[in-house]
Amino acid sequence: MSKDAQERGDDMREVEEQARRMAGEAQELADDGRQAAAMGRPELATPNSPRVDIRALDAVRHADRVRAEDDVRTGELQQAAAEDQQRAAELLARNAELLERSGDEIRGMHERVAANSDRAESVAEDAERLREQVAQVRDAVRETGPDADADG
Repeated sequence: MSKDAQERGDDMREVEEQARRMAGEAQELADDGRQAAAMGRPELATPNSPRVDIRALDAVRHADRVRAEDDVRTGELQQAAAEDQQRAAELLARNAELLERSGDEIRGMHERVAANSDRAESVAEDAERLREQVAQVRDAVRETGPDADADG
């Protein structure tokens, strides 16, 4: 949870607690006013009770407004998170395809390298046979000498 969200949550809890306290005070004042009226002594009713009721109502409205704003922000954050997850899923799928294709290409290269290695080995064997044949021809030329007739 971000620090801003934490602070807003703390503010909201504080406002809710304040609203509860004020509502409790307002209820007590209203009860006192009703008791004073029931006793026939309305002058004993607390003169600032309407102000307390208004403050409590304002606190409740503020808490509701903060909650609504927080709900909107939460919805926006959830939407952004869902979009990020969707993009991540698409990228992961794309990466999986690329990895699979790379694996296929690597297997193909491995097969080509193996085939080239076989061909190189065959060429090396052919070269060795040619060296042996050249050596045999040299030996034959030395045995017959430089004055030997080409016809035999």
